[in-house]
Amino acid sequence: MWETVYTHKGFDVQVLSPAMPSEFGYRINDISFSGESYNLISDAVQAIDAFYKRTFS
Repeated sequence: MWETVYTHKGFDVQVLSPAMPSEFGYRINDISFSGESYNLISDAVQAIDAFYKRTFS
């Protein structure tokens, strides 16, 4: 089950709980980030900021 651990600009950053050793990392629960995973929450936040800048600037 994916659990939201942080929300940034309306995007939920989630972690799999419980996770197997091969499943560590975070995802952004949005189709725009489908298939992407991030080692750190800050990496996911940077991806959201980049997406936000491309989309809304």
